Amino acid sequence: MNVQIDEKAKEWLDKKITTVTLTKVPIMNCCVPIEEVSIQYRKPENPQLFHQVQLDRLTIFVDKNIQLKDGSLKLSLTGFGPFKTLQVDGLARL
Repeated sequence: MNVQIDEKAKEWLDKKITTVTLTKVPIMNCCVPIEEVSIQYRKPENPQLFHQVQLDRLTIFVDKNIQLKDGSLKLSLTGFGPFKTLQVDGLARL
């Protein structure tokens, strides 16, 4: 599994975060099922259910149920000031 992180996201993560967990969250609505990703800045409770990717000091846990478009994820930074967070691209949508 290939995980890419843009420079702004890498700088932001390097300041205070060493672990990122990406978990699949299915959302059922009346017409079309939607899949989103939950981003948590801690180790998952069941790490055996995740792929583990090590990038320098950062450990990324990716839910094994997440489907990728091209076999890779791209993490970028979104938001401003205290509202910054990661954005995940490369997911296969239904």
